[in-house]
Amino acid sequence: VDSEPLRQIFDKRKGAIIGLPKSPIRTLVLKFLDSLIKQDVYSAAFEDRPARGGIHRVVLTEAERDRKREANALYKSGEFDAALKIVLELLSKNSKLRCNSGIIGCIVNCYNKLGNYKCALDYAIKLLELEPENKTALGIAALSAQRLELWEQALDYAERCSRLERNVVTLGTAALSAQKLELWGKALSY
Repeated sequence: VDSEPLRQIFDKRKGAIIGLPKSPIRTLVLKFLDSLIKQDVYSAAFEDRPARGGIHRVVLTEAERDRKREANALYKSGEFDAALKIVLELLSKNSKLRCNSGIIGCIVNCYNKLGNYKCALDYAIKLLELEPENKTALGIAALSAQRLELWEQALDYAERCSRLERNVVTLGTAALSAQKLELWGKALSY
């Protein structure tokens, strides 16, 4: 696919919208267009372009997408071992998928549900390299580090996550981690 003409059309349309007077509709449309890029709707056209952080987008083949859907269905039905087996198989067959946040995210969630916190933390870190503000990865990294008693890491991930979204679990993890590190003022601030 020749991505340059599509990219020019997209940039031109986005530029036209940016040129409009500020309004709630304009803001909504710009957010929507940005989300399309973020969700890789256009990734098939732009797969040769580096994404944020210089990491190249990796697009799944149709067969890989089918297997990922199967893994998602198994995950939703509570069959975490089977779902993990499928995504790890996908990763072993195509090493480029280590840059696919959907695949890595699925691995993180499966390991977390299975209680393998060391692997969940390792893959959450990989996912954070791809998407530094992924709230799920930050939350799982914080909880996994806490369960492994890596208090400084747990506190760091919990604080990063709470800057994006404050919730009871993240704040609790931050407070407990700060308490274990004897950072009493910080622990009381959560």
